[in-house]
Amino acid sequence: MNKNTYKSIAIVLALVFIIPVLCSCKFSKKAQIVNATNEFCATIATGDASDILKMTDGLEKDYKTSFKQLLNKDNYTEEELVYIEHMLKSISCSTDSSSVEVDKDTATCVADFMIADHGVLQDGDFKDIDALADAIDQGSKRLVSIKLEFVRIDKEWYITNFDDERFTRL
Repeated sequence: MNKNTYKSIAIVLALVFIIPVLCSCKFSKKAQIVNATNEFCATIATGDASDILKMTDGLEKDYKTSFKQLLNKDNYTEEELVYIEHMLKSISCSTDSSSVEVDKDTATCVADFMIADHGVLQDGDFKDIDALADAIDQGSKRLVSIKLEFVRIDKEWYITNFDDERFTRL
């Protein structure tokens, strides 16, 4: 073989190894966003304010404080805690991986949350908390779709729009 053939083969082999490395960066970021979204969804269902806030960034101190108070179990009666527990158990989430958009250190992803429809529950006449808990467990659910916004800080992805009003509806 001549010298040009060797050069051509060397270039092709180099491209075969370099192109996947260059392309995989964007795909790995997308996978990171999907994983961060799934982890956030699982954390939402636990109802632990500290764990949820660890995954967020850019929230005002007053918002963080009010959110922690909202999920502080000491602020609720036993019946309210049963209600909250069953509502949290009713949450399921799916990540729309096709909705992931990454631009350097920012990204977005749509998460679809299914949760018991408390609007339907308000119309019911429940004799005790157990009847309400059963209605939550067996009742209809509603969909809340939220476009999560992320920022990358020190190789970790954080949600920046947790103060969005759709989270309040959730």
